[in-house]
Amino acid sequence: MSHDTPQPTVPTTNDGRELPLEVSHREMSDAYDNGAATTLSDRSTDFVYYRQAWWIADLTGWLRITDHLTVARLERHARWANPNWAQ
Repeated sequence: MSHDTPQPTVPTTNDGRELPLEVSHREMSDAYDNGAATTLSDRSTDFVYYRQAWWIADLTGWLRITDHLTVARLERHARWANPNWAQ
């Protein structure tokens, strides 16, 4: 089986460093409040797009999703749930 899924690059900060693997609930809440973070859909709020990366909610904070296939599937679902979604 062949997949034509593009492989995303590793998200980086403005100074070229790789994004952290975890951010706090407070940081994500602030990002959502100021429009910097977007949920996957109105119903699926445990997945958030923030700082050019997908994150999943955890008890201790938000974990950056690093699996390329999972990222591609989240992006596909985001486009399906919201045709105006663009990263």
